[in-house]
Amino acid sequence: MDSKQDNILFELVIIFAFVNSLGFPGNYTKAFGSSLGTLIEYTSFLLQIIVMLMSSGDSLFNIKIVNLHRKYRSIYFLLIVFTVCSMLVTISKSKELISCVRVSVTAFFGIWIVENFSLKKLLEMIYTSQIIFIFFSVVFAVFFKRYRDWTSSYASYYIGLYGTKNQAGMELAFGM
Repeated sequence: MDSKQDNILFELVIIFAFVNSLGFPGNYTKAFGSSLGTLIEYTSFLLQIIVMLMSSGDSLFNIKIVNLHRKYRSIYFLLIVFTVCSMLVTISKSKELISCVRVSVTAFFGIWIVENFSLKKLLEMIYTSQIIFIFFSVVFAVFFKRYRDWTSSYASYYIGLYGTKNQAGMELAFGM
C-alpha cells in the first residue's frame, strides 16, 4: 500500500473510533443485544492499536505505540492516577485493569491523532463522525420504533442514540 491508501485507512479508523466515542451503537443494543456494543468497542480498541503500530516505523524495531513527549506529561500523570485509584477501589482487579488499559490506549490514540493530523483535517473527521452518528440515530428512530419508551416524559418520544431531538440537534449544529 502507498501512503495515500494508508492515510485513507487511518482516517476511516479514526472516524470509526470517533463514532464509537460519541456513543454508537447506543440503543441499537436494545435491538441486537449488548454483545454488539462490546464487539464494536473492542474492535475500535484493537484498530486504534493497529493504526498506531502501523504508522510508527519502517521496520519491526521501530514500532512503538506513541512517542512519550514531555508536553503530554500531564496526560500520562492523569492516566497513572486514574489507574492507581481505580485499582485501589475495585473488587475485580482484572476487569478494572482492562478498563484502565483501554482508557490509556484511547489517550495515546488521541495524542497520536494530534501529532499526525492538522487541526483542519481533525475537525473534518469529527464532523464526518457526527454526521454518521446522527444518520444512525435517525435510522434507529425510524426503523426500531418498538424500542421507544412511551412510559416517561415527552423527552423519551425520540429515542435514537441521543435521548432527545434537542441533543441530536445540538450535536449536529456543533459539527456544522
